[in-house]
Amino acid sequence: MSLHQQVISWPLAERTVLWQPLLGRGLAVHDETLQAIAKSELPPPLRRRLSSLGLLKDTIQDRAYAVIVRMRGVTALPQRHCLWHPLPNQPGPGGFAYGRTELTELGLAVWLAITDTKTVSDVADKLTVSCGDVLQILAEWMGPNVQAVQLRPAPLKRVDPTLLAPLSPPRPDLGRDRVGTGTDLLAYHQDAITDGSTHFDDRETTIAHSYAEPHPALHGERYGARLARVLGDVTPDMVLAEVGCGTGELARDLSSVVSAVYVRVDLSPELLRHQATVCSATHGVMGDATALPFADGSIDRLISNEILADLAAVPPEALGVAERLDTYGIAAWQHLYNLGSWRFLEEIARVLTPNGRAWVSEFGTVDAPPQETTHLDHPEVSITFAHLEAVARGVGLVATLKPLHEWLEVDRSAVHISRPSWQAARAWSRANGHHLQARAYTPSTLADALAEPMVPLHFVPVTEPGPSPLWSRFWGLLLEKA
Repeated sequence: MSLHQQVISWPLAERTVLWQPLLGRGLAVHDETLQAIAKSELPPPLRRRLSSLGLLKDTIQDRAYAVIVRMRGVTALPQRHCLWHPLPNQPGPGGFAYGRTELTELGLAVWLAITDTKTVSDVADKLTVSCGDVLQILAEWMGPNVQAVQLRPAPLKRVDPTLLAPLSPPRPDLGRDRVGTGTDLLAYHQDAITDGSTHFDDRETTIAHSYAEPHPALHGERYGARLARVLGDVTPDMVLAEVGCGTGELARDLSSVVSAVYVRVDLSPELLRHQATVCSATHGVMGDATALPFADGSIDRLISNEILADLAAVPPEALGVAERLDTYGIAAWQHLYNLGSWRFLEEIARVLTPNGRAWVSEFGTVDAPPQETTHLDHPEVSITFAHLEAVARGVGLVATLKPLHEWLEVDRSAVHISRPSWQAARAWSRANGHHLQARAYTPSTLADALAEPMVPLHFVPVTEPGPSPLWSRFWGLLLEKA
């Protein structure tokens, strides 16, 4: 037993990538596997896996009958005769750098003829060329520096993970301690947010931002309009406060369907400035969620959408933790605590009027320890909602916790652009000086947003990764004061 003579290898962290350029497929293996190959001692499951990838000698069948399958992050620009694809050797904290590979007329024709179900022979017959001509073009696309297509023995029943991103070195570490030092984003919000018009497109896309335009998943409504239902009856004599207002689009949409006095509270001067241009009928106030700028019992309705993870998370020994564990009956552990969100709920209980109602949402779990999300340029950690429920009870609030998609009655069969296609479209727009907003695009809305066609772009159910975070990771907590 030995490796196929065409296999290329290169180091990848503590492993070695074995790459078969004849199929555009590969695998990262440990040294033990390489030694087992050399000794012909591979266990049967691993032998079958390596054989299926064409990595072992005498395991590649006639490629004329192999199915050509495109990688999901690769697209073509027919008007420019080029492929646009991730650069496997250039991963970054927020994804891959992108580059272009020029296409001949025949190369473009081959790309457009691929359906993920046709064989090399099928494509050759369609274009009236030889299988050798097609394979010669595919060879450039199947190299380790492009990784645009794969050859498979049969059409796929489902998309597997190897089609979603190229084999590559690990993304660079952001240099943060993700274990126990805690987070404090006060300075980030006051100083590091510099462009309110693009911040939530380029640096931290929220679900609310992605769905700020009407969408089939929200039954043709905007996120803000769906959220209005959660607030219950709202009358003109009421005061509604939104804490952490992002671009102001949620305030724009909510204030258009509720008649209360609408007050925006934000810690970022730049976001407050931008919000005023989007929702001028509302009132903006600089303020901190853990020290709200309102008198006791003065707010009838309060919402806070996707900001809990921005509030301080602290290690067990931090000031203010021990007494709250005792007060709220929260068990001690050796993980971070979402202390900032606890203090926010204490403030909510203070400022709500009798019969007042608040709603907060964020990514997290019911009872798992906080975990940092690693794709951002600042450290946010998930929320442990069982702790928030305990705090709510302790401060006299009735809490109702449900997944976010249940609050908004999301149609989870609706589609949006897949994350690999979104990254390709955004990268192309940036490369050409065009700003593409981070929206949950459907085929029709994306066609309107793009400056030129890209083929193909993939669309998936909104339960799968797209421009925004996953719905399944988010929860909404309704808080009612007796």
